[in-house]
Amino acid sequence: VTETVQANKSWGSQWLDAGPIKVGVLDTGYGDSGWGSTIKINSKIVLQPAPGYVVLSVTLNSSRESHVLSSASYITGTDGLEVVKGELGYTFTGFEVGKDYVFGNRSDGTWYVRDIIVTYIEHEHMPEHLTPNHDETSHWDDCICRAKLNEEAHDLVDGEITKQPGNGLPGEQLQTCQ
Repeated sequence: VTETVQANKSWGSQWLDAGPIKVGVLDTGYGDSGWGSTIKINSKIVLQPAPGYVVLSVTLNSSRESHVLSSASYITGTDGLEVVKGELGYTFTGFEVGKDYVFGNRSDGTWYVRDIIVTYIEHEHMPEHLTPNHDETSHWDDCICRAKLNEEAHDLVDGEITKQPGNGLPGEQLQTCQ
């Protein structure tokens, strides 16, 4: 699934709707006349996938080639990602499941973004992605995509008596969850 968030005057510093992927655009200004409806980003773009979703790629496009940062090295937060420069911006791939990303600007100037294009899929929960977890009342599996799966209340059965009651003191008995 691909969602495109296009620049508009209401952006400001806020979270934008890109389906199940939260996109935060922080510290911005709007450029309309001569800029081709771009957002001047002075600070950060934050990506937070919802539990159960994986980002495949993110493209940050400007409205014209002269507004594209001259090098992706000016964009922070891209360690471990593959970067491809296009005519109007950069595309990033290689996102890890269950991880948030924060793109910043290492240069002294601003960067101009017209479109933030996010491509994502629903994560397939494989056994190797799951970690058992529990609390006092239930147990479940945590997936690396941050989803909480297979939650059930404990079904306790009495087990071995480890301490007999006596002298007005209660005894102790192990209980296990089936």
